[in-house]
Amino acid sequence: MSLLTMVAAAAIVIAAAWANASGSALRVACPQKAFLVGFYPTGEPSQHKPHVKVFTSRQQLLALVLPKRLSFGRACKPARDSKTIWDGSRAKTTRKRVVLKCRVALTTQFRGAPFTRPGGTYAGNNLFATLGRTAKVFLRAKIASKGSSLRYDPRYCKKR
Repeated sequence: MSLLTMVAAAAIVIAAAWANASGSALRVACPQKAFLVGFYPTGEPSQHKPHVKVFTSRQQLLALVLPKRLSFGRACKPARDSKTIWDGSRAKTTRKRVVLKCRVALTTQFRGAPFTRPGGTYAGNNLFATLGRTAKVFLRAKIASKGSSLRYDPRYCKKR
C-alpha cells in the first residue's frame, strides 16, 4: 500500500470521526454505479449493533454506519456537501433485515449525518445515497440503537 493511499484512507476516517464529533454532515463520492446495501436493524453475528453496510460485489466496503459511528471506504473521496431531498418518487420502507442490490446511471455519492430526537439529544446517524452530485436521494438508512429504518426507491434498488 502506497503512502498516498494510506494518507487518503486516514483522511476519510478522520473526516468521518470529525463529522460525528461535530454533529455535521460528511459527503463523499464513490466510483460505483452498482453496489450492495446490507441493512441489519438488530445487528448480525459479526456486529451485534444495528448498522448498515454498503459494499461492492467484490466485498469492498464503501460505507459503514452504526448508531454512534460513521465511516467510508478508501475508494470514496470527500465531496462538496449539499442538502439532500427525496425526489418525490415512490419508496419502500422496511425495518427488517434486508440486502439490496442497487444500480444507478451516475456514480453514487453518500452523505452521512447525525440526527437528533425532538428534545435535541443525539439519536443516531443517517446515510443518504444520491444520484451523482445531485440532491436527489434514492436511499436513506436511519440507524439508531432502537427504531432503525431503511427507505429506498425500487427503481434503483431491488431485494437480493
